[in-house]
Amino acid sequence: TAYQQSKNPLYKEIVTETLEFINRELSAPLGGFYASLDADSEGVEGKYYVWTYHDLMETLGPNPEIIMNYYSVTKHGNWEQNQNILHITSENISIANKYSISEMELLDLVKHTKKTLLNKRSNRIKPALDDKILTSWNALMIKAYVDAYRVFEVNEYLEISIKNANFILQNLKTNNHGLYRNFKDGKASINGFLDDYAFTIEAFIAIYRATFDEKWLHEARQLTEYTILHFYDPEGGMFYYTSNLDAELIARKMELTDNVMPASNSEMAKNLYLLAHYFSNEDYKNIAK
Repeated sequence: TAYQQSKNPLYKEIVTETLEFINRELSAPLGGFYASLDADSEGVEGKYYVWTYHDLMETLGPNPEIIMNYYSVTKHGNWEQNQNILHITSENISIANKYSISEMELLDLVKHTKKTLLNKRSNRIKPALDDKILTSWNALMIKAYVDAYRVFEVNEYLEISIKNANFILQNLKTNNHGLYRNFKDGKASINGFLDDYAFTIEAFIAIYRATFDEKWLHEARQLTEYTILHFYDPEGGMFYYTSNLDAELIARKMELTDNVMPASNSEMAKNLYLLAHYFSNEDYKNIAK
């Protein structure tokens, strides 16, 4: 959205590099996305990602000053234990002017340097991988890839999103049209929570809007019907976070506010509003309202 509003090429670059990171570090061969990487490696937080001044001098070769300046590197480190976190604190044009080069020459140098540093870093011991594949988080990634495809028209992004959506259908959908929450070591487990449904429905609608393949619209509707049946409270007009098929808890909660992820009830409201229009369904519209 920021790129669409501003056309700032930096935003496009960040999206591209973030998706490259996901492909490189967090993508499962069958199509799912792994949960996370540890912050630690070799027992030290952040060790995989930081650099000493000596490391960089050795890696960057002759005339490293521009890159050192660009990434705010110091001899004694800009972080703990003489380590440097590579981060940008100056505008590109100010760095380019300081070294009497064009901004394009600077960007080409940075691009080449990133490849060099990634290659060097690949020889380090990587942080441990949490190889759970969580339905809700995968659905959010599908939506991210579809959005990137729609804005940047990179076909690979759409292909990845569809591959991941098919992974959910084949590995995380239950025989009674529900969803499991987790996939690990070839097995699906844990009955899905509301966010698993809300974000997967949203992801399937997004693929439909990008492709007009009605399969995804009907899958979204089927999951919505399941969600209404097992999560909806008609008296309160909201959705519970847990299914009525789960073991009873002391209190059956509803997720009402955004936190590190959007609230599942607000996602369901948006999903129902869209599906109400696609299927001319007044019940969906009323529940959304």
